[in-house]
Amino acid sequence: MDVTQREYPGLLSAVLETVEDFIIAIDISGHVICVNAAARRVLQGEEGELLGQAWTKICATLGLNPSVVMDLSDTLPPCHSMGYGWQARLPVPFAETRAIAWRARIMTAADGTPTGTLLVGHDLPSETELSVAEEGSYSTEAQAAGSAEATVPERSLPKCPRRCGCRLERLNGERIKVDNRCHLQALLDNFPFAVWLKDTQHRYLGVNQVFADFVEASHVEALIGKTNDDFFPAGLAARGHMRDQLVMASRAQKRFEDQVVLKGVSCWLETVKSPIIDPYGVVVGIVGFSRDISAYKQTEQALIRQREQLRLVLDHAPIGIWLMHPNGRTEFANRTICEAFGISEAQFLAASHYRELLPAELVEQCRRSDAKALAIHGPSVSHERLPFADGQIHDLTVIKYAKRDARGEPEMVIGISLDITEERLKADALHESEARANSILSAAPVGIVMLKERVFQDVNETLLRMMGYRRGELIGQSVRLLYPSDADYERGGDEIYAKLRTDKRGSTETQMRRKDGHLRDVILSWAPLDADDLSKGITFSVQDITSQKRTERALRESEGKFHTMVDWTLDWEYWLSSDGEVHYMTPSTTELTGYAVADFEQNPALLNAIVHPEDRSEWERHLRTLRPDPAQRHPDQLDFRLVQKSGQVIWVTHRCRPVFGVDGRYQGRRVTVRNITAQKAAEEQIRQLAYFDPLTGLANRRLLLDRLDRALSTSARSHEFGALLMLDLDHFKALNDTQGHAVGDRLLIEVGQRLKRALHMDHTVSRLGGDEYLVLLEGLGRCNTSAASHAEALAEQLRRILNEPYPLLEEEGVHYATASIGVTLFQGKAASVEALLKQADLALYQAKGNGRDTVRFFDPVMQAAVDERMALEKALRQALQGGELSLYYQPQVDRAGHCIGAEALLRWHRPKHGSIAPSAFIPVAEETGLILPIGRWVLEAACAQLKAWAGDPETRDLQLAVNVSARQFYQPDFVAEVQAILANSGANPTRLKLELTESIVLEQTEIVIERMQALRALGVSFSMDDFGTGYSSLSYLKRLPLEQLKIDKSFVQDISTDPNDAAIVQAILAMSHSLGLMVIAEGVETPEQQAFLLAHGCDAFQGYLFGRPVAIENWITTHDTSVKQVIAPAGWHTPKRPRR
Repeated sequence: MDVTQREYPGLLSAVLETVEDFIIAIDISGHVICVNAAARRVLQGEEGELLGQAWTKICATLGLNPSVVMDLSDTLPPCHSMGYGWQARLPVPFAETRAIAWRARIMTAADGTPTGTLLVGHDLPSETELSVAEEGSYSTEAQAAGSAEATVPERSLPKCPRRCGCRLERLNGERIKVDNRCHLQALLDNFPFAVWLKDTQHRYLGVNQVFADFVEASHVEALIGKTNDDFFPAGLAARGHMRDQLVMASRAQKRFEDQVVLKGVSCWLETVKSPIIDPYGVVVGIVGFSRDISAYKQTEQALIRQREQLRLVLDHAPIGIWLMHPNGRTEFANRTICEAFGISEAQFLAASHYRELLPAELVEQCRRSDAKALAIHGPSVSHERLPFADGQIHDLTVIKYAKRDARGEPEMVIGISLDITEERLKADALHESEARANSILSAAPVGIVMLKERVFQDVNETLLRMMGYRRGELIGQSVRLLYPSDADYERGGDEIYAKLRTDKRGSTETQMRRKDGHLRDVILSWAPLDADDLSKGITFSVQDITSQKRTERALRESEGKFHTMVDWTLDWEYWLSSDGEVHYMTPSTTELTGYAVADFEQNPALLNAIVHPEDRSEWERHLRTLRPDPAQRHPDQLDFRLVQKSGQVIWVTHRCRPVFGVDGRYQGRRVTVRNITAQKAAEEQIRQLAYFDPLTGLANRRLLLDRLDRALSTSARSHEFGALLMLDLDHFKALNDTQGHAVGDRLLIEVGQRLKRALHMDHTVSRLGGDEYLVLLEGLGRCNTSAASHAEALAEQLRRILNEPYPLLEEEGVHYATASIGVTLFQGKAASVEALLKQADLALYQAKGNGRDTVRFFDPVMQAAVDERMALEKALRQALQGGELSLYYQPQVDRAGHCIGAEALLRWHRPKHGSIAPSAFIPVAEETGLILPIGRWVLEAACAQLKAWAGDPETRDLQLAVNVSARQFYQPDFVAEVQAILANSGANPTRLKLELTESIVLEQTEIVIERMQALRALGVSFSMDDFGTGYSSLSYLKRLPLEQLKIDKSFVQDISTDPNDAAIVQAILAMSHSLGLMVIAEGVETPEQQAFLLAHGCDAFQGYLFGRPVAIENWITTHDTSVKQVIAPAGWHTPKRPRR
């Protein structure tokens, strides 16, 4: 304990430094002996300056009168718990003022001897209003400022009653010095809160008496060396240890608030703990204090609740409320004012002046209003029109009041604004309504009269004009002036007042006399101002109907003439009034409908009931379109079926037009109904002929195209798929040819009936002609896959139905027929009607090409190929006429390598497309028949070239091979054509060699042999092209007048590597030589291929090894001799032509 005893005064001093309250201790001589850091900040002095000062020098700062200080030790009993208190607002650094509550207490020794005075100051909340002293009646204002110094009477020096060994001494005759430890312990014991010191092991080194009271200890010394575990509950003790460790570890002061139970009472404790650090920087303990802040917490919570309640009231008030300093800085703004301007309260409070937030014009308006409020004493009320955040200008009643201090200077401006926009709008609307009502009454087309006791109180201008009086002539006079006689006056009054007593409101038709004596027919209507008190007055309206009455009389006369004219018309004529009642109907009603006129007069709804049910929706649409338009020149018309009373259905045409009176008012519609049954029958017959197939009764092509176009529009709106099916009966022509057209027609009719029975009524079945049918399907859904599946299933169903036997033949029994079906889908108008028909036809073509009796869908790839083929066909026709075709020549050599001739190959150079491969355009030429004129041109060009070669010794012995297509060879005049070309060109026939494929000679062998022999007789020789790729037969080889076989290049390519190809070539060579035929191999590209062929007896060769196909201008013989330009045959204008 030596270290502890030695450092004890320093530890006690550390306690004072950690206390946040202001601690000032004064010895019994009236001098400052202790001042903690918090108090030094208030007194604005250093410790060295303040210690030893006379108490009187700081009285003014603390707000005390020195005369009171002189008597503190006499007036306050020892150990009185803060027996004297006062409040003061003191100036402090960096703030305007600081409100502090001070309390004074006499410090005593253990035996009660006074040792000095303890002052404790505590910050008050900023909102606290300063009050007078709690004990006594001391004021903190100018009284304290009067004396800065006071003389303290000399007192006898007391002995220190403590056993600590300290002593009291007089210093400088006036000051008392007390041992530090004694004074510090006295300070701690006299604190109104618990103070303690602990070492690092949580053992108490020192405590004050308040702490001992907290833990209910008998005396202070009993706690020294103890820990929290000795007198606190386990949880509270553990929490204390944990916080001690936190403070020592952080080496910083910590503050805690806890709600605990002391002596059986729940209270709030504020605890402040600070680490004790020795001169070497080592933490050696903890110093702390606790005080009961329950009253503070209650005050704080009450203040928070009050502020929240006040804030709640202010924020939900329907008026704007704000507080503002005179310098323009906002102190408070409630929600209403913030939302009005779209500015948050935080923005208001952060701004040094509201001009930073508001528009300039609004700032100026507010500034004028503020200046007015600051200039007067009392509330300032003004009417303002201000723009709000909602973009509207609002009308406000603004009340501002300047709160002033004791000197009359404004401290704060209180503002209240009430939005009266809605009230102003209502007032404006009421004013406008009153003005409008007055205007209406003045301009009303009827007379308005206000009567009281049947005396004129007021009249409008219309009545004055109507009756010919001036206002002054009527006001105050009896209404008797307007009645024709006294009797009429009395009778009218009795009738009107009798109805007023029962019905309150009413009208009657009567006559009134003008000032000039003329009578006017009028309708008099009335209503009382107060239904319960007729004496308050009655309002009458007077409508002049004199002209109307005159018109009615004329109308009755005209009606007689009208009946004379129309009652005998054959058409059904009637007139419906504007309310739907029958105004007039001709007697012909019965003849046309079977109902009497009275039936319709009693029940106008019968006009709708006799409309055929299937036409009723169209009838209702027709009625909805009828408009009472005076400018209408042509009647509205509708044809529909009418059901007569007998049940018979007839067709009628309904024509109507609106009827207007002389005054232009709508009076209903005039209707003419005519029987058009015979006309409809004729139209239906014409329609059948125009839109239906006369044989099957199905829709014809015209109707189908119309429905398909509408189906595309419907699909575009609904985004649903539809399908078009094209059906064709397989081998129908054979049935027609063998059984006759009558049987064929019965089959076509039966097919149509089966299709109609199998399909829904929403689908369309059409016969295009012959044995072709079209089926239009709609509403297949929005899914492509689902629509295709549905269409395919329906197509398969139709195919199976059409495959069932037909009982057409009388003797032979039933007939079996099959159908091929092409299907194409559509969605919207992506494809035109013509394109869909073409797609369906292509799909049908594919179905027939796949063996018939099948269903095929349109393939876009196939369509693209067809389109490309058609474009190619068109271009090929142009090429033939435009000179785009030419011949290329590939040399043929013998075993010695000498050129013995060439093969003429067709080439096509298409402008903007380049060279077109023969494999691309030759099949098109074959299919379209263009191969015939092209083949003729090739023969003519080849013969012309032979004629050109004949004039040159280098080339006159060359032979030219030309390919001939099957279609060309099968032409009946082919032999004569070749003969004519040879004759016209002058070419040597023996130099011309025609190459035929195996397919040509296999199909019509006898005809082929005959034509070959005829040409052979002219000197033309033949070569079998592509030998080995077809169905070669020795039998026809022996019979054909061939001179040469050409081994196909597919065998030559792998001849040196593929034993099978080598064996085939050897066999061809051996067979050919045994038959006496020459052999030429094409596609020879390598010396190895040539060597193999030479070794096995091949006679001639053709291929890239010897030369590529070239134009005639690039032709060079193996002897490097240039060949002359080919001479084009007559009729061809360009020497260069594409080649095959």
